[in-house]
Amino acid sequence: MSRGPHLSAGGAVLGIDVGWSLRGATTGLCLVQWRDGVVTWTFGRARHDKEHRRAAIAALLAPAGGELGAVAVDGPLRPDLDCRCTYRVCDALLSRGAFQRRGKVAPTNCPSGFRLHQEAALLAELALEHPVAAARHRRAIHARAVVEAFPNLCLGVMCDDEDRAPYPRPAQRRHWTDTLYPRLAERAKLDVLMDLLLPGHRVAGAWGAVTHHEDRAALACAVTALGLAVGRYVAVGAADGWVVLPAAEAWGGGGGGAWAERALRENVATVARDFPETRPAVYRDDEVWIAA
Repeated sequence: MSRGPHLSAGGAVLGIDVGWSLRGATTGLCLVQWRDGVVTWTFGRARHDKEHRRAAIAALLAPAGGELGAVAVDGPLRPDLDCRCTYRVCDALLSRGAFQRRGKVAPTNCPSGFRLHQEAALLAELALEHPVAAARHRRAIHARAVVEAFPNLCLGVMCDDEDRAPYPRPAQRRHWTDTLYPRLAERAKLDVLMDLLLPGHRVAGAWGAVTHHEDRAALACAVTALGLAVGRYVAVGAADGWVVLPAAEAWGGGGGGAWAERALRENVATVARDFPETRPAVYRDDEVWIAA
């Protein structure tokens, strides 16, 4: 997959962090735009009800106009946004080994994971009410460029795991995004990723100024969408769904190399053994990187 010539001139992508609290606006939205060498982001939040979500997405996208390069949603997505309460290959690949205690994905065959699955599919459909570019990547789940993001590991794979910089641990259970995001912002790892995705562009905002949980998670999703739009990304999964992660060049080190790459190589082998009817794989910039 090659970069579209229009992407260097300007464009926009949308990230959605799924929330369904009945007490507040916990669905986070982030529009990332780039034009004239400058990258900006804008945030929005939506309540649980469908019409408020629809209105919040429309309000955020209205000033941008034009077509979105991609949409990334924090929640399980299956091909054609179908919802089924069954275990997916990507759930297994990102829950074993080193990933098991680093904010692993929510499997779609458990009650909370299936609820997240349903909400993610609904929000993807609402985003697709707006112009979204056709999917050009090989592991597409939809005719248009909508993909599954996972902020915990979007941020996590960029963290180091070495003696001098051990992998961060949340002070409170499940607070992975709010633990990992400040670490990456402080160490300029997010700037490194943006330089890979949009070289020569200046980020107008300050990463460290993004402090709200929903904003951080939605921004991670938007950065995931940006990676897909420019063709610099990693996709993990099989025919029943793919989780998109940042470009491999931005991944953190540990023990002589990227700890996440080692974990994925181990997990692809064990998942292929345990589920022989599947074909687990990891794609890097639209080419097979790891396969059984």
